[in-house]
Amino acid sequence: MIRSELDYIVGDTKGKEVRHLYVMTGGALDINKNLVFMPQLKFRWAENSPYDMDLNAGFMFYDKFYLASTLRVGGAFENWFESLDFLMGFHLNDNIFLATSYDITLSPLQSYENGSLEVLLQYKFGHKVKPIDIINPRCSFNKFIYSINIFYDAIRNNQ
Repeated sequence: MIRSELDYIVGDTKGKEVRHLYVMTGGALDINKNLVFMPQLKFRWAENSPYDMDLNAGFMFYDKFYLASTLRVGGAFENWFESLDFLMGFHLNDNIFLATSYDITLSPLQSYENGSLEVLLQYKFGHKVKPIDIINPRCSFNKFIYSINIFYDAIRNNQ
């Protein structure tokens, strides 16, 4: 991680750039033909700040309905748990996804706020194109062996 000098001072206000680290991973595991388990992990860290980590477990039903829960940990050292989130969404069609989530605050901030409700409307531009299977004989092992056998036969027959 490269450090840069983008700090600035304007009047009494001083801004300082610090390094950040984001690590994200996840996957989709088919449980059966109508159910997919989608775990995710996101880790965030910045210099002179506590870390944050999101642990997410989601399920997709029939490639249409989505249910998930997220636990956010980190933040203050006195309280490891920051929030618990619940998400529900569904695909209206191939291009439109509608979801809502509710965030329950678990940190000391809960004495000032009761959580939040969020709504997401996602639209995919363009059309969905079915992938085309392309076989490249230079990359396909079976085609490679077949090509060697043909080449060997051709050399043997010409001798």
